[in-house]
Amino acid sequence: MKRFLNRHRFTILMAGWMMGTVAARATTVAPTTFSEIVSRAEMIVTGEVLSRRCEWTGTGSERCIVTLVTVQVQGVYKGTPPARLELQFLGGTVGDTTLEVQGVPQFKIGEKSILFVEKNRKTFCPLAGVYHGKLTIERDPQTGREILVRHNRRALTDIREIGVEDSPAARAAGALESARQPLSVDEFARQIQQELGKHTR
Repeated sequence: MKRFLNRHRFTILMAGWMMGTVAARATTVAPTTFSEIVSRAEMIVTGEVLSRRCEWTGTGSERCIVTLVTVQVQGVYKGTPPARLELQFLGGTVGDTTLEVQGVPQFKIGEKSILFVEKNRKTFCPLAGVYHGKLTIERDPQTGREILVRHNRRALTDIREIGVEDSPAARAAGALESARQPLSVDEFARQIQQELGKHTR
């Protein structure tokens, strides 16, 4: 990866970033399932974003911009996270230089999510399934319940929807989703516990 210049925006379709080495390549997020991300995740938490900052890291040809997201952990389903969990993502903006990594989920201060965390600080995105590993918690305007929203801004109505890409077939299925009730956060938490139970038997 070339050293970045000011006043430039750099876009990476997807990046493999292991142990400090950055390599840009055009690819897509591998298909995944609910069972797979539960199994792969080292930690599964509910948390609220406390802060978000961008900074330079690395030296020489490995110098790049990362975004550090601090999450206040409010619930733990798997693993032993600290009370404040700092996640590192490749990409961000420092001054007038932006490194954009397509597919990496974005975070807003104050938002709440369920996160499936793996390989924090060892890969370009510390979430199992990349954007599939973040489910944003929002309030359903119709029922007032807390529901989960996927990367494509659709409410999660079934765990089988996790890992589904935004293809024509998925959009057609979306018409059926709209007729189903969104899963509540409590129901999704029960699904996580049931899935974890399968792996401990």
